[in-house]
Amino acid sequence: MFWLVESRICPAEYKGFKHELGDGETFETEFIGASEEDCQKWEREISDEVNFINRALIAIADARTVKDQTLLIQFYQLSALPTPEDNLPWPEFGDLPPPDKENTWWSYRVSFKDAAEAILALGPHGIEDNDLPYFGLKDRLTDENGVFNVVKARCIALGEDYEAVLNEDSKAS
Repeated sequence: MFWLVESRICPAEYKGFKHELGDGETFETEFIGASEEDCQKWEREISDEVNFINRALIAIADARTVKDQTLLIQFYQLSALPTPEDNLPWPEFGDLPPPDKENTWWSYRVSFKDAAEAILALGPHGIEDNDLPYFGLKDRLTDENGVFNVVKARCIALGEDYEAVLNEDSKAS
C-alpha cells in the first residue's frame, strides 16, 4: 500500500519505488528533515506528472513515528465534488467533506497498524459513509495525544458497536 520515497526525483515508473525493506536493510531519503509542506508540495507536483501516485493521499513517517508508532496521513481535498448528489449530506454538518474547504490538506495522526484502513477510508473506494467520522467528528475522534481513532471511525461509519468491536479485537490478540 505504501511506497518509500527515497529521492525528490520521481522514478519513471512505480517499480522504481521500494515497498518494503529487507531484514537489516537501511533506508536513505532526501526527505529527512523535510516539512509537511515540502512533502505536500512534492506530491501535488509529481502526481500531476505521473499516473501511479495517488493524487490526494500521503503518509509521512516522521520523528514521532519512531516514538509512538504513528504515521501522519494527509488527505488533499482537491475541490468540491462535481455535483451536489456526489456529496454525502449530514443534517448536523452539511455536505462532507465540506465543499468550502477545497484545495485543503486534512491531517490525521493514526496508529501505524491502522494506517492502511485510514488510507482506504479516505480514498475514493472507501466505505460510503466514511465522511462523517473523518470530517464531521474528527475533533471527537482525536485523543489528547492527537491520534485519530480509526477503529471507532469505522464502527461509526458501519453502525457497529465500538465496545463490542474492541472486545472482539482484544480476544483475537
